[in-house]
Amino acid sequence: MKKVLFVSHSASRTGAPIVLLNFLRWFKKNTSIPFKVVLKDGGELEPEFASLAPTLVVNQSKTLYHRVLGRLGLYDTLQQFRLQQFLTREEIGLVYYNTVTNYELLEKLRFLNCPIITHVHELNFAISYFTSSAENFNLINTLTTHFIACSQAVKENLVNNRSIASDRITTVYSFASTVPMKNEEILKKREEIRRQLNIPQNAFIVGGSGTIDWRKAPDLFIQLARTIHSGHPDIPIYFLWVGGYGSQKHLEHDINNLSLDQYIRFIGLKSKEWKLNKIQKSLWNN
Repeated sequence: MKKVLFVSHSASRTGAPIVLLNFLRWFKKNTSIPFKVVLKDGGELEPEFASLAPTLVVNQSKTLYHRVLGRLGLYDTLQQFRLQQFLTREEIGLVYYNTVTNYELLEKLRFLNCPIITHVHELNFAISYFTSSAENFNLINTLTTHFIACSQAVKENLVNNRSIASDRITTVYSFASTVPMKNEEILKKREEIRRQLNIPQNAFIVGGSGTIDWRKAPDLFIQLARTIHSGHPDIPIYFLWVGGYGSQKHLEHDINNLSLDQYIRFIGLKSKEWKLNKIQKSLWNN
């Protein structure tokens, strides 16, 4: 039986890789189809991908050796070689390509000569932003056999703005898995989290989640906090944001200038027991 190759742009604790990881857990449990995983970049979830199937990270840490190859224009050749060592044309029968953000790998996977399914999570601006040019998206379009859209809006964008035929697209709605909790577990988790973050037990919490790049508008989250605290200075209202990569110094600067450092918390990436879909009840139910 031929294998399915699943390709992700990274193993970061962000939406698209988590959706893929959850699907792979289901796929392994419910089918007998063998598969491999290729990650353009590594990340926090890399061990979890590797626990499910043989996994290759294409862009490894740039050592002196890699930097020298880059200066010589040979780094792409090294990537191609590693892919061909990890994969053979005979073993792979289907490529499942998660997101349009890693379009560069598609060209390197041509040698597999098999159908490619591209799972699109992005709308028009994000497609333009991450693919850099119309030519790069056209490469994806040319090499893709069939598209999966994560929502109806994504499908409509592909049809209306990217001229992809509707019958080449199947909509499969994305979702976040949840874990049921008993009332006593909810109360215990609520108290534990508030205690860890030094938030009063009677405080009202406004939650946000996601990366902290400008597309997710963490700056507007801060402005919302300012507006609410200006109108209700005597009410304990805390703003808690879970998730985020990169420097938070620009956010800390705004928070400090507004004297809201007590009430706004960007707590960064958290492991699965901190996921909002598990703890939201314990945080918001007062």
